[in-house]
Parts: sequence; structure tokens; C-alpha cells
Amino acid sequence: MRTPQVFGRPVRTARPRVIALSEAARPLWRTVRRYARILDETLPEVQAVFIERTAEQTLRVAACLAASECSETVTVEILTAASTLVRRSVQEAVRINKGATAPKVKR
Repeated sequence: MRTPQVFGRPVRTARPRVIALSEAARPLWRTVRRYARILDETLPEVQAVFIERTAEQTLRVAACLAASECSETVTVEILTAASTLVRRSVQEAVRINKGATAPKVKR
């Protein structure tokens, strides 16, 4: 495997890491997935396109938070923080796009 470069220098880590969901956080993860599914099914399509993959984004944010704490485990507290951030983002996306007829395409 090739070492990634940052500012022209190789980045070395002690070892590859895997960030995993703790057993205690699994029920909350199921709730996050259910929340995302409900949003996808209830919002109009023009709004739903802005919040696709809500559950996956929550997991990504949680992994970043865990990594920032040098942890290999996503705890309930970390998943709660990630979920709160993503939920707020979803609320803002829906609020901003309320009444929109179609997503705007920049060309």
C-alpha cells in the first residue's frame, strides 16, 4: 500500500485503524436509520433530494468525532452529537428549500 502524501511528505500512522459502533450505541443507530427512512418517505421529492443519505452522513460525522478523540469506538455520546448536528442540517435544508419547485442546477 502506498503512503499518502500531505504537503509533499508521506503521512505515516502507527497502524491502520477501524472505527466501530459500540454495542450500547446500536439501538440509537437503528433510531437514526428509522429517522432517515421516515424523512425520505414523507418529504416531497424536491426537499428529499437535499437530505439523501442522512443515516450514512450521521455515521461519517460520528466516525470523525471519534477519531478526533483518538477513539476507535463510536459511543452513544458521540453518535448523539453527530445525530444532533446532522438533524439540524436536515432541518435547515428543509427550511431553506421550502416552497422550492425543483433543485437548482449550476452550470
